[in-house]
Amino acid sequence: MKTKDIIFYSLSVIFSLCIVLILFKVIPITLDKYSIILIFAIIGISLLPFMEKLKIGNLLELERLRDKIEEVKLNQYLGEVIKSNTGDIYYFDSDGRHKIPDEPTALFLRSKKGEVLVSNTDIQLMKTSYPIESVLTAKTVNWGGHIFIILNDKKFHVTSWSFMADWGKNKADEVIDDKMIKLIPTAR
Repeated sequence: MKTKDIIFYSLSVIFSLCIVLILFKVIPITLDKYSIILIFAIIGISLLPFMEKLKIGNLLELERLRDKIEEVKLNQYLGEVIKSNTGDIYYFDSDGRHKIPDEPTALFLRSKKGEVLVSNTDIQLMKTSYPIESVLTAKTVNWGGHIFIILNDKKFHVTSWSFMADWGKNKADEVIDDKMIKLIPTAR
């Protein structure tokens, strides 16, 4: 349980106990209507920082709404190379976040956005997945004049021969036919 949850539940129990003690006259205090309104206002203001925990029937469920907003926020990073505040580089896709082994792999996987800077709290919300293979050691295939690199059993289209030159390869490792290319899942 988080510290914020513990504080919220502790305050709720304390306030509930005080109200019960006052209502059943265990604490001999006579209150007018203005004092009662003041007490409930103080209780309400004290619980405001914990508003995401409050649920009013089925009309207002702020906690569920916050989780959906975080999920949508993470989806904007799908297919991107992300960089943490500490300098760690990951590739994020539907499987989760993958640790990238080297700079050439990060350069190949980057979109037009480049390396997207993401806060460490957002990175922790992403599911950890298997590390990605390096493009320097991965298998390349030629299919109908198109070059693909196979990273973690998925094919990535190599859009430029300059990538191949940077990896020290002047041709694909293997030429495959239509049947074989269909058996390899497409990553992008």
